[in-house]
Amino acid sequence: MEHASGMFTIATRLLLTPEHRQRLEYAVRSRRIDPADFVSAMIAGTTPLPVDQQANSHRSVLVPIRIYLTSEQRDAFRAFAISHETDIGVLISEHVARYLADIPDPPSPPNPSDRSTELRAYRRELARIQSRRMALGSTTPIWLDQYIADLEDYVNG
Repeated sequence: MEHASGMFTIATRLLLTPEHRQRLEYAVRSRRIDPADFVSAMIAGTTPLPVDQQANSHRSVLVPIRIYLTSEQRDAFRAFAISHETDIGVLISEHVARYLADIPDPPSPPNPSDRSTELRAYRRELARIQSRRMALGSTTPIWLDQYIADLEDYVNG
């Protein structure tokens, strides 16, 4: 599909290791970018590279994705894929895997003791605003009641 900007959309699936998928997810979330834009930018200006079949053999996660390529990039990837009897998705997966191998692992989730510190802070905040609500009485704004309810759900959930 051609866009007005001269870019073409290719719908494919990335074949990644679970670790690379985690890195991709973290990179997309932390940069607040659309996965298609991230991967498209990642492969922009690259030329197709030979595929390491052994590297692909242990990859087990399929990630559906759209990629935006110029007509030249699309033609280059397509021609390379045909000449090497492989799929464009495999070629792009290899580029993405090589890129993701060079970025650090996402940070580990917080340990339970960190969560208990966070919960204590939220409980203090909840007690403070509940006393504020009692002081306001009937003039309590509706949004404050909803905020307190959300905090109670979080703290007790």
